Amino acid sequence: MCSSDLTIVSKIAFNMGGKEILIGIPAIIGATLLGMFSGRLRLEPRRFMMYLGVSALLVAEQAFAVHAFSDTSLILLLALHVPYVFRLEGIDDPQLHMDRFVNLTWIICLAGIVQYCAQFVIGSRYAFPIEHFMPSSLITHGYNYLNPLRYGSTTYKSNGVVLLEPSFYSQLLAIGFGLEAAGRKRLIRLAGYGAGFVVSFSGTGLIMMAAVLPALLIGYRRYSLLFLLVIGGFCVLAFGESLGLGLFLERSHELESTESSG
Repeated sequence: MCSSDLTIVSKIAFNMGGKEILIGIPAIIGATLLGMFSGRLRLEPRRFMMYLGVSALLVAEQAFAVHAFSDTSLILLLALHVPYVFRLEGIDDPQLHMDRFVNLTWIICLAGIVQYCAQFVIGSRYAFPIEHFMPSSLITHGYNYLNPLRYGSTTYKSNGVVLLEPSFYSQLLAIGFGLEAAGRKRLIRLAGYGAGFVVSFSGTGLIMMAAVLPALLIGYRRYSLLFLLVIGGFCVLAFGESLGLGLFLERSHELESTESSG
């Protein structure tokens, strides 16, 4: 659960040799090595083969499909995903760990909703406290964590308080929504994740949901989600403009834009 615990400190970084390093990078790599040497982490053959296949595709793409790339960035990417090839041994009840992670996503979801609404009451300075009050030497740079709704706007998209960007927030919401829908199916939480997507104004989570929803509907037979999605879609279309959700509706077309991450 190291990676989930580090979610709440993802904005914290330290300087090493003149380079800024997110605190989660050495923590994840260190925890993986510790688990390997202690025997708590065991190699899972199928995951390992899938990891090798994806790694081969990434290396081949960088080597043959682009003119220049950062070899250190590629190595770091592959190193950070190594933990996926292991299985944690000695767990009496894996569901407890799953519930812990889902609860974390839910807390961050609520924090993001409160953060977005709070900026209209107490101002963005206090609604985004890490960005404004943490020493510059401890907070990571180079991320768009203060992201206005549009150019010149004084209203910012929610980043869930502790996450680097609104896009990271929406990605976490997509994971939380998928795990909740595949597990306990608490409608209040599912609706809450939907509200979180709205205040993030990010299309990244929506793109992830495009893969998550078919898996839930077909693989887990969560056909009741269709009813929830129809109601949510109707509310957004009917009241979207009056609630200021026009920008969110625009992000639904991200895949058609050549100027977006879609």
